[in-house]
Amino acid sequence: MEILWLASWSALGSSIAWRLKHPLYLGGAVAIAVAGLFAACWVLFAFAGWVPFAAPTLGLLMAAGCMMTYRVFHVTYHDALTGLPNRAMFLKQAQRTITTLPQQSSMSSVAILFLDLNRFKVINESFGHQAGDNLLIQAAQRIRACVSVNHSIARVGGNEFAVLLPQIKDTEMVAAIADKIQGALNESIVLNGQEIFITTSVGIAMGTVAKDDIQADKLLRDAHTAMYRAKALGKPRQLFAISMHNTAVSRLQLESELRQAIKRQEFVLNYQPMVSLKTGKITGFEALVRWQHPKR
Repeated sequence: MEILWLASWSALGSSIAWRLKHPLYLGGAVAIAVAGLFAACWVLFAFAGWVPFAAPTLGLLMAAGCMMTYRVFHVTYHDALTGLPNRAMFLKQAQRTITTLPQQSSMSSVAILFLDLNRFKVINESFGHQAGDNLLIQAAQRIRACVSVNHSIARVGGNEFAVLLPQIKDTEMVAAIADKIQGALNESIVLNGQEIFITTSVGIAMGTVAKDDIQADKLLRDAHTAMYRAKALGKPRQLFAISMHNTAVSRLQLESELRQAIKRQEFVLNYQPMVSLKTGKITGFEALVRWQHPKR
């Protein structure tokens, strides 16, 4: 009975710390709980009974402190809306999983799926942010139902999710899982009493432990690049290729050089005449900008 008495007050302390987030409310609730414990002990003592007071008080305070610490950790590494790990936690889990994969095995490959819910902004503008949040929660539940327990899922952006697939045999295995997830997400969802349909773009990046020096952040970056490539091509999914990364880097470098070219006045305006072949006379001009690039 004494063990149950101590355990019940410790459970109460952890429950208070988990449910109440405001420091003032939390402190008041803990004070009320301690006062109630003292009153119960006093009443029992008045009727010639006795239950411990110091031990359950200490257990209540320690349980509340431990739960507050856990809640801070949970908020830091988890998404508050869906309860899924966030980007930081996902990268930690992915890197830990990659380091434990067997070096010489047919299942030594790992893949990351990067999923984006298309036209999510339209849903927010049409039905409101509350409906958008409900959509994200349902999407997270459907993704979770499509993968096994050894697959890590995370919400890595506003309407973006990532799935880690360890011990992958080949691309067909990844494609089958991606098809299953997209099929589940493409089914109708009821928001505000109205049935709607969404589509999903998926980028896939794979790596083999025996061949590649796999870094979780780079693998997630490549999957993100492949997802945007799938959007540009109007395809449901796209497997990453190194040329996609090179194209993205080249485009970023070109944009940077263009901005520098404006500052350095590397652009020259030329007028090219347009001549009529019948009369041999000039009928107009084209205004052309030439870029005097120092290297290209």
